[in-house]
Amino acid sequence: LLAAAASLSVTAKPGESLLIKGLRFGALHAGGFAECLIDRLSVGFWWIGSIDTNHLEQHSITSVHLSVFKSLIDKGLFKGYPIAEGETFEVKPAVAGATVVGAIEYEIHDAGDMTQDMPNGSMAKEYLFLNYGKNGAEIAIDGTGTLDESRNPSEYPAFPFGEVV
Repeated sequence: LLAAAASLSVTAKPGESLLIKGLRFGALHAGGFAECLIDRLSVGFWWIGSIDTNHLEQHSITSVHLSVFKSLIDKGLFKGYPIAEGETFEVKPAVAGATVVGAIEYEIHDAGDMTQDMPNGSMAKEYLFLNYGKNGAEIAIDGTGTLDESRNPSEYPAFPFGEVV
């Protein structure tokens, strides 16, 4: 049985490194996002807002659809999060005071197998992340609108939502 917590984390012990291969999180009661951090550095930002639109959903064995996280891995677009020896991977709600319910799935490797400079690592030069956008102004019922504001934290580039990278 999983219980609500302010955050969930796992640390690579001495002599080992980890590869985060799955994130299974239930929707927040108030909707919102979950942030993934390696030693307090944000490396991922995922929508877990509702039962119908959760990108890290806790799917059962009978589910037809995979989570967005799992689909990206299965298609070879994302390898997961490498956690070097001694580093801590944490998942927490983006809203202070909220809680998450879920599980972190990972593989245990030898200490040097997963390094900080690998893609999506804490010192990487290459990251894969989803950039969520919203419309800054209300859209009329019979009108159109522009997604012109990023919903991601400020450490992520706001492109293509009104910003140039």
